[in-house]
Amino acid sequence: MRVILYIINKEFRQIFRNKGMLPIIFILPLLQLVILSNAATYEINNISFGYVDNDHTHTSRALIDKFR
Repeated sequence: MRVILYIINKEFRQIFRNKGMLPIIFILPLLQLVILSNAATYEINNISFGYVDNDHTHTSRALIDKFR
């Protein structure tokens, strides 16, 4: 456990010693999170859809019309 705490302490000292690393470590991941979360949507657009209506009933035609 002491070794792990020593390594963590050493890494934090190195990070805060080099001030140029701070934006890379903290700001860029937050910026990336905002950009990528806005880019991802769950909306589905322009999908080709084919159907075979072997039933030829009013209900099957109504179902097909719902997909159009």
